[in-house]
Amino acid sequence: MPNNVYNTTAQSIGMIGENAVASGFQIGNSGAETKTLLNELEMLRATLSKMACTPEHEVAVGQVALAQDAAKEGNWKSAVDYLRKSGSWVADVATKIGVSVVADMIKKTTGL
Repeated sequence: MPNNVYNTTAQSIGMIGENAVASGFQIGNSGAETKTLLNELEMLRATLSKMACTPEHEVAVGQVALAQDAAKEGNWKSAVDYLRKSGSWVADVATKIGVSVVADMIKKTTGL
């Protein structure tokens, strides 16, 4: 059995490896999902900016801003990474204001 190593920097991979086969699936986010995520990030960022009262809150707002920029560019991996770093305060606010897509992303990536 060969010891093949496959290194990739791609954000989405359908199949990889020797003799890999895939069919009948799509990779990526639909336009509706993208629009929902971008709208929620905008709403969350605006709300957080008004509520931030500590240096930690300001850092969290910055993480959301970076996530928003990455999402606008279609860089979903970076967007999720920034949201993961945003912390429990952001997850709590996201839940309270009803931006469920973003709240779920944060909770799933942080284990909250």
